[in-house]
Amino acid sequence: DAKVDQCGTNNMSDVYQYGNYNSADVLQYSLNHDSWVDQIGDHNIADVDQKNGNNDWSHIDQFGDWNTAITFQKGSNNMSDVAQTGDNNVANTYQRYGNHDSWIDQDGDFNNADVDQIGGNSNWSDIDSQGSYNTANTLQNGSNNTSDVWQSGDSNGAYTTQTGSSNSSIINQS
Repeated sequence: DAKVDQCGTNNMSDVYQYGNYNSADVLQYSLNHDSWVDQIGDHNIADVDQKNGNNDWSHIDQFGDWNTAITFQKGSNNMSDVAQTGDNNVANTYQRYGNHDSWIDQDGDFNNADVDQIGGNSNWSDIDSQGSYNTANTLQNGSNNTSDVWQSGDSNGAYTTQTGSSNSSIINQS
């Protein structure tokens, strides 16, 4: 099942699904939004909501079964990239205001990543999880914050909260 709803000018959406019972829902309002969804496997869900801004970019790749990726962008010049390989992974990205970058890469099973960039501008987050049963949550409420989370192995948990401006965090778990 694929659904694309566009309202505005120069919005672009590309959905490719191969497998059974996959779902992709893309909603684009305003100008110049780009969205790519690629799903190979069964029972995967991708939901992209881009509105009330311009020039937002979202890319979701899911390879495996029962994966879920949700991206919500409300502002301008936000970028979100989600890549999930394996089964039963979840990635959520929520971006408000503008110029935020979020990268989530999960390779394994039953991983969960959540990025909330809810205040200010120009926050950057990178979550790279290799293994299974890992959790990484990043909350950025301010401007010019950077967060890097690298996880290898199983059952790691990383939680980052950045409030204010120009904070930097690096978490490396194995």
